[in-house]
Amino acid sequence: MKISALILAYLTENGRVRITGFGDFYLENAAAVLSSGNKILLPPAKKITWSPDYHAEGDDFEKYVAHARNSSLQEAADEIKVQVTYWKNKLNEAENFEVEELGAFKFSLDEVQFEGSRIQHEMSDFYGLEEINLTDLKKKKGRNAESRGSFRIGKVLIWTLVLGIPAVALAYFGITQPEKVFGKKSFDLADLKISSGEKTTPPVTADSTHMNVKDSLEHIVPDSAATATETAVGSNNK
Repeated sequence: MKISALILAYLTENGRVRITGFGDFYLENAAAVLSSGNKILLPPAKKITWSPDYHAEGDDFEKYVAHARNSSLQEAADEIKVQVTYWKNKLNEAENFEVEELGAFKFSLDEVQFEGSRIQHEMSDFYGLEEINLTDLKKKKGRNAESRGSFRIGKVLIWTLVLGIPAVALAYFGITQPEKVFGKKSFDLADLKISSGEKTTPPVTADSTHMNVKDSLEHIVPDSAATATETAVGSNNK
């Protein structure tokens, strides 16, 4: 494991590490940012920062390296010194360079700037937020819009079936078997006419007694008339 990897491991555990003859690396909160090209949104995280101090004494880190290497403190101190000397030479030559897993040293207007790496690991401070690929998000948005359209069509079809089938069945039975739908009739047309005030004329029956008397009179009257005629004729002959 390289010295830079050991520095990162120590930072993750303790939040700050002091390097003899070079200064301090520490972690600070970093806001969410867009990466180069504005294609990826990086969530809030921890960012490595460097505070230069060529007179720093980093005994704790030397012990950490000795334990990790299973070596003596002197051997650990010598290994750290070699790495620090290499970094200082790069800085003295005003040369931009990158330290693996820690960040990059860059010069601007004769001043050195350290652009620390963002540490993306599971920290409770940020609730496990992950980076977002905006390009993929746009594609998913388009697919979601299509799926929502299909969902709306399917939903309309379902409701049409749910409401249409009972309506068709009701209309069918209303035509073919109205008694099952509307019940039996409580009155017929004749009852309706009577209830509405329409009067009916009772049938006329002939009186047989009256008819018999009339017939008898018809037979008696002609006979009386004949007798009177005969009497008149006899008187005339005398």
